[in-house]
Amino acid sequence: MSRPIQRGATKQDEGGRGFNIMKPARGAVSAAGGSSPSHTEGNDRRVKAAGSLLVLGGLVFILLNTVAEGVYPNYNVGSDVLSDLGALGTNTFLLWNGMLFLSGALLILAAYLLFYTENHFRSSAVGRRANYVGILYILPGIGAIIVSLFQENSALGAAGVHGFGAMVTFLFGGISAAYAFKLTKAPFRYFSVALGVLTLAFILVFVMSGGSLEGLTERLVVYPFVLWAIAFGGYLTALSSNDSVAS
Repeated sequence: MSRPIQRGATKQDEGGRGFNIMKPARGAVSAAGGSSPSHTEGNDRRVKAAGSLLVLGGLVFILLNTVAEGVYPNYNVGSDVLSDLGALGTNTFLLWNGMLFLSGALLILAAYLLFYTENHFRSSAVGRRANYVGILYILPGIGAIIVSLFQENSALGAAGVHGFGAMVTFLFGGISAAYAFKLTKAPFRYFSVALGVLTLAFILVFVMSGGSLEGLTERLVVYPFVLWAIAFGGYLTALSSNDSVAS
């Protein structure tokens, strides 16, 4: 009477050769190098979380900025710049600066998840450039936070810190939108370039304008980038690890 085969034991075939009949551990990586389901789901969640933060940051800016414009006395969107809403002594000081700080922080967190954590977007669309490309997408958020902390009529803000923060947001916002051409698929990549170019083009118009057109031209700098951030966030939330990220 033969003894029962123990789990994980070596069984001999008719030729006397041994082979192991132990079952592989649940969730183990296959010999072909595939990832376990839990690992893949984790990658998907990071990309979708980054996209959700971008959408949230853009919506926070649009909605709360609109509220601030509505409650600020005699505010004119054509001639008054956005930073007037956050100036010291205004009734919208806390609302506008809090909104801008939060929007900037959400942008930074989204960029961190996308470019500095392990996920399928980083590995397939960016690769080894991720650490450098990530800086490009973090800078607009840093600029926004600088603007929120150093108001246009504060001592440091008036000395140039406020303007520096605004220009960092404007310039790198436009560049990051345009650069997304290399990270996304058609047709979205073409909208990214268009919105990025609009932001960059109107920076020049904003710098050279003034007076009655200053508020309008600044919005034509800011809003294409904000709209791009919301759209890019939606693009990311729809991605899965099975999709071709860029082509």
